[in-house]
Amino acid sequence: MRILIVNRCVLPLPAVQGGAVETLIESYLEENDKKYHDEIDVVSVPIPTEMQKKIKKYKYSNFIYIKNKSINSLYNLCHRTIKKLGKYIGDYFINSAIKEIKNSKKEYDIIVCENEPVYVMLLKKHFKGKVVLHLHNDFLNRETPFYEDIIQSCDLILPVSNYIKKRVNCPKKCITTYNGIDLKLFKNNSNSKLKKQYNINDKDFIYSYIGRVSKDKGINELTDAFIKLNDKYKDIKLFIIGDPIGSPNSKVAEKDYFYNSLLKKKNNNMIFTGYIDNKKLYQYIDITNVQVIPSIVNEAFGLVAIEALAMDKRLIVTDAGALPEITNKKYGRIVKRENLTNNLYTAMEEEYLNRKKNKNCLNNLKQFSKEEYAKRLHDNLMTLK
Repeated sequence: MRILIVNRCVLPLPAVQGGAVETLIESYLEENDKKYHDEIDVVSVPIPTEMQKKIKKYKYSNFIYIKNKSINSLYNLCHRTIKKLGKYIGDYFINSAIKEIKNSKKEYDIIVCENEPVYVMLLKKHFKGKVVLHLHNDFLNRETPFYEDIIQSCDLILPVSNYIKKRVNCPKKCITTYNGIDLKLFKNNSNSKLKKQYNINDKDFIYSYIGRVSKDKGINELTDAFIKLNDKYKDIKLFIIGDPIGSPNSKVAEKDYFYNSLLKKKNNNMIFTGYIDNKKLYQYIDITNVQVIPSIVNEAFGLVAIEALAMDKRLIVTDAGALPEITNKKYGRIVKRENLTNNLYTAMEEEYLNRKKNKNCLNNLKQFSKEEYAKRLHDNLMTLK
């Protein structure tokens, strides 16, 4: 099989700068090298020059890099203007990618578009292969511009949760394809060095938030609930792990108004770590008692919930999108978003007082391993063969 994967023009592949979508694609490429041996071309923005040695480890994947140029902003402004008139001509990235692929004279059996619904219209127009939209967010629903044209252009749609599948509202073309993580990364090891670094003793009760630090993630309500709880219980701490854009760029965090507003109200028991590399996250989850996912906006999936469960940690999540879908109530609490601060306070206090512990969650998480994810994705693509 010859497969073309077209990523969004945000972060590079391999996933040397992080990114949930990019990490998933990378895990699929790794499994393809081990098991499936399909010839895969990957369209991406370039990786930094000093990291290009990462490319050499892939036997069956070839990377096509589309450089960002100064013309990009003007080009995209024109494309957005024409889009408002009811036409789609593409942006600089996708049109440059199509031109380069055409020049190579390559043909593909399957073309996978990662999380950019409008791209499928152009990919269907220019190539003969079956077009698949791999949908990681709520980017395709009845309110989406060109909705009917996008649906018509797709031979298959792979939403990452049943919540997203319902939003797409085209069950005949959709197969839910859950994400996966490297379960081997998440292991308990009683990280005493990290506790010492943050002045944590064994009697402290730790809550953690991991992810992008923005208003729609419910961080404001979480910190308010924690401050109120901390007035009553002095042996609790809250980790806020992440920054405003979810990648290593401290300069952005320094300029972000919302992030700075949180820093101003923090107390001694609130710890802001900034961005932490995914391969080190397990160390922070390891010292956590309860992981909190207080999202206000609907979540398409919830990898951080799976990561916490992989280490047998308790969860507090909101009723946002797919979070209740992947979170078993016996592993934690699902709170309503209405009156969120008070709901979080109540749930956090109950967890503190009850001190419940999860056990052997991994037995129920095998479907969320990166190997099972790659198999799901591969098997679903093969339905088009």
